[in-house]
Amino acid sequence: MTLGQYIRRKRQRRGDTQEQAAKHVKVNVLTWGRWERGQLPTLAIAFRLADYLGCRLDKLRRYVEQAN
Repeated sequence: MTLGQYIRRKRQRRGDTQEQAAKHVKVNVLTWGRWERGQLPTLAIAFRLADYLGCRLDKLRRYVEQAN
């Protein structure tokens, strides 16, 4: 599973739209969509993303490492 797939799955399980999730993490909805399609968030934003997803930052890193 890629990081983008993980992000999408967790967002959908919360019942949020991309717009709602983006608002929570304080990014543009287009940025959120890019993450779900495979672009990586910056480290500064990754902390907020992990908080929103309810996971630790090292869990997100594992998905990035698996993709490489």
